[in-house]
Amino acid sequence: MKNCLIAILLLITLFLMNGRLFSQTSNTQEPRNNWTIGVNVSEKGFGLNAGIFKQINFDYDFTANLSISGVSDNREFEVYDIYGNPIVLDKENRIFLIAGNIGAQRYLFKDEIEGGFIPLIIGGITPALVVTTPYEKGYFEAFKYAHASYAMGGYLGVGMEYIQSSNISLAFNARYLYLPVIGKDVNSLKGKPINNLGGFQLTFSLNFLK
Repeated sequence: MKNCLIAILLLITLFLMNGRLFSQTSNTQEPRNNWTIGVNVSEKGFGLNAGIFKQINFDYDFTANLSISGVSDNREFEVYDIYGNPIVLDKENRIFLIAGNIGAQRYLFKDEIEGGFIPLIIGGITPALVVTTPYEKGYFEAFKYAHASYAMGGYLGVGMEYIQSSNISLAFNARYLYLPVIGKDVNSLKGKPINNLGGFQLTFSLNFLK
């Protein structure tokens, strides 16, 4: 519960940075209800994501997306056998993270910067399902022995969006994701549970504006 409150406070802080969140502005903009696809890269793994973002007002969008990624332990050490095959010492499980990110993004200086580049800040909460499969089994066979756990936290970051046309934009953001495990222990290496599945993350996305 404490971790959930921390994540919610991060989102509230993002909102409070501008008291005009739900106020009317003099700027006009065509309402958007858009979707996005992208990739995310972190210190723990690589994944894919997809979601939607809906305009709240001129400066803010509501965002919701789902990401699926593999997770590795920073303590993993890879060696090679006599045939050149890679082996991770003490590897016990493969870890898959299915995370939902729900939050908001605020555009900065949107009506002041000329050109297509717009800086932004993001924040929100992240509930997640964590699936582990035994490493000793074949990749697909191992899913028959899968176990589930859960995580809950939040994220905060900065980014940049480039409006390429009226239909498409490209976005990049760097965020810190705090995602502690709240269910059954999750470990990639034997006897070494991972307490925080988050960390620094880079996200590249293609946004469809109409």
